[in-house]
Amino acid sequence: MAMEADILIIGGGIVGLGTAFSLLEAGYAPQQLILAESSSDLLSGASGGNSGILHTGIIASSYLDPSVKRKLNGFCFGGVARI
Repeated sequence: MAMEADILIIGGGIVGLGTAFSLLEAGYAPQQLILAESSSDLLSGASGGNSGILHTGIIASSYLDPSVKRKLNGFCFGGVARI
């Protein structure tokens, strides 16, 4: 079956679904997007297997200044609120 769309999103994990959601919020029509997932279920790969934890690669340990930690936390909580 041939399909056409303006945007192809590969992967039905947290990043792929988040990208699709953001594009829909930005005004793209569902017909403009294709989400390709190799599994029969969304969030069944790494996103579904990591207990819902999104690792950002940011290590906020004791060597960071408290103001930097607050800024990073605000950024992370802002993203969570959008989801």
